Amino acid sequence: MKMVILITVLLFTAIGFIFSNLMTPAPGSSSGNGNPAILFVLLLPFILFYLIVFWRGIFRELSNKKKWIIVVAGSSYCASAAMYQRWSFVRYVDEMRKGYKEQFGYVDEEYIQDIAVFLSIHVNNQFFNFNTFIVFVVLSVVIGVLVPLRGVGKNNKGGGVI
Repeated sequence: MKMVILITVLLFTAIGFIFSNLMTPAPGSSSGNGNPAILFVLLLPFILFYLIVFWRGIFRELSNKKKWIIVVAGSSYCASAAMYQRWSFVRYVDEMRKGYKEQFGYVDEEYIQDIAVFLSIHVNNQFFNFNTFIVFVVLSVVIGVLVPLRGVGKNNKGGGVI
């Protein structure tokens, strides 16, 4: 039953990431009436909390050595994925500049900087894509492994890595 709930939560989250990604307008085009992805962003902390609690229960029985392997591998992936996303974001802002120049004949740098912010609909595809979905799940696993379990483990000192 727990696995069914986990799969449902992960599917809901994946659909939210896909929907938010699809809301991105083409470079140089108008954004419409706000950013519907903000509604999904508001749910992410609750989803993250649920996943952390779930992973804590799953990884409770692992040895500390295996937990550290998960933490190091997961943290390494998250760090490299964050660097890739930053590089991708810079490339995408350049694409937006080119699209604006093709449409209007010049680049309004102030406008480009205004639309290249976190909650702008113009950059949804940079923050909600397959890579960031995987980072979200891996981050929840890493935190779930690191957060100690109260009252579980040897001498009730917690079963977490920290």
